[in-house]
Amino acid sequence: MAVITVTVLMMCAFWGKKLEKTWCNFLTVFAGMWAVIVGAASLKLYHMHEISRKAYGILLLGVLSYALGYAVYHTYPFRFRLRKDVVKTKTVYTARDRLFKAVVVLIFFVWLFLAFKTFRELRAGVTYEHIRDMYGGFSGGKSLFSNRYIRVVVHAFCVPCVFVIVAKMLVSLFGERYHWFYYALGVMIVGLYCFTTGSRQILLNIIVQIVYLLSLKKHLRISKKLKRRILAGLFFVAIGIAVITIFRPGRSTDVVWTTQMTLYAYLSLPLPMLTYWTKTVDVTGVRTYGYGFFKGICSVLSRFKVPLPAGYYEASEKIALYSDKYVPMFGTKGFNAFLSVFFYFYLDFGFFGVMAGSFLFGVLSAAVYRMVKVNRSEFSILLLLLFSIAIIKSFARWEFIKEDYIVTFIIARLLYRKRSIITERGKPA
Repeated sequence: MAVITVTVLMMCAFWGKKLEKTWCNFLTVFAGMWAVIVGAASLKLYHMHEISRKAYGILLLGVLSYALGYAVYHTYPFRFRLRKDVVKTKTVYTARDRLFKAVVVLIFFVWLFLAFKTFRELRAGVTYEHIRDMYGGFSGGKSLFSNRYIRVVVHAFCVPCVFVIVAKMLVSLFGERYHWFYYALGVMIVGLYCFTTGSRQILLNIIVQIVYLLSLKKHLRISKKLKRRILAGLFFVAIGIAVITIFRPGRSTDVVWTTQMTLYAYLSLPLPMLTYWTKTVDVTGVRTYGYGFFKGICSVLSRFKVPLPAGYYEASEKIALYSDKYVPMFGTKGFNAFLSVFFYFYLDFGFFGVMAGSFLFGVLSAAVYRMVKVNRSEFSILLLLLFSIAIIKSFARWEFIKEDYIVTFIIARLLYRKRSIITERGKPA
């Protein structure tokens, strides 16, 4: 089953290359990433949990539906309009540089303060594992924040700002439009964020985002100065990933867990986790009926006291249970979160949810990628880099389920001023 799955996935990856004439398109990256995951999982190393045929079936259905949605929009691009325009316009986004600089300075001091609190806890003898739980709100007691309101502000605003700052910093770096002082602050913000949260994902995001930016500049000559910046950035990113991987603790009771095992686990976990949790929801009969797909948007609306159906809150509890609970995947070695994007679609409407959700995901991916091809502006490239996070993290979750990810796009939009330029006047209908 694994051989058939990998073959189909690689065919989808080559299909993306044929459509976009480049390897760095969302369809090729998405299908290729899942081919690597299936190949790694098929080795079944370190007493890995079993993988069901149903998990393979869900994965195949999801990737094929994603590819179909991507191809449909690529072939027949469409836009929704509430009315027919009398004039044709071109939308131009101008960066609010002063606002961005103010955000960078503010976020720097926020993460500097949190990093100082983390360091103080480490000096007091608290384990790094427990500090991460304190940051995430899973410690059940002491928190890294003085009250829950500060925790909400940090998670719902400061975290999204970090991802926006990183993406805009990379765009500005390649566009030769950056101020060294704010660039340095941005680099320090990433370091402080990683130290406080123990997260490596943002560093992996940076690597993939640099690859996308290089693909957009493939027809341009890259200066030696820019090459040195890229190599220096990749070097520090690699060092950061290695340091966090070595010092971040695991959760097992009687298993000697090495760095190599951790890397293999991250490459293979989605399939055994998908097997485990689909069996669980099939036994319990739980369905979230669309809230899995739209949970992130609903979470933002709930912050503004918009009344939501009771089903949303019930679905949120179930989703939190499945994503946060640690389950043994390699002997007694427990993992959480690696449920895959397809599990959330399955949780909504079963196989139909996988098909519909993946198709829409593919349409959205093609729309974002086409936007950059049609109008290669700083704002469109910024959105592509932010959207690439959803592609990269699809092995773990449907990223739009997170409130902070939705807010990321809102913040990015607020950092630019929109205006329309008339390009052609038409006749009234």
